[in-house]
Amino acid sequence: MSNQLALNNNFSQAIKVINKECDNYRTNSEIVKKTETQLNNFIKQNTKKEVDDVNDAIRKLNLKVDKLMEIPQVKKVQNQLEQSSKEMFLSLQKVMDCFNKGKRCIMDREDIPIEKKNQCIKLMYDKLMKKLYTQEEMEKFKHFFNRVVIVPGNQKMLM
Repeated sequence: MSNQLALNNNFSQAIKVINKECDNYRTNSEIVKKTETQLNNFIKQNTKKEVDDVNDAIRKLNLKVDKLMEIPQVKKVQNQLEQSSKEMFLSLQKVMDCFNKGKRCIMDREDIPIEKKNQCIKLMYDKLMKKLYTQEEMEKFKHFFNRVVIVPGNQKMLM
């Protein structure tokens, strides 16, 4: 009986401590929220002129860029950029089509084991990548796709 009483007493003490700490947590959580709001408001009030100055500078910069984009020499360069970008895209599409045809030809061969087929496809892929991109560009590409995570529902999300 005394063991049961001691156990009940310890349990009651634990509940009291938990309740006290939960109340303490909630109180401090509210204090944190209020002080964060106060701090943010204080910063906003005391940096209004600087924020306005930055926004004005950005507006001026955008106007200057718009004016620069109207200069014939700049328009010519911009058109060249757009044309080269289109050509890159078309070339990349053709390369992908040829790669897929080559991959199908390899996979359709019945006289080659699957491991050898996979090696041939990987070799073809690696050669294409080296022809298309510099080592630095390939590293950036790999780094970018290493950050992509597939989450439930097959949605992709950047880390």
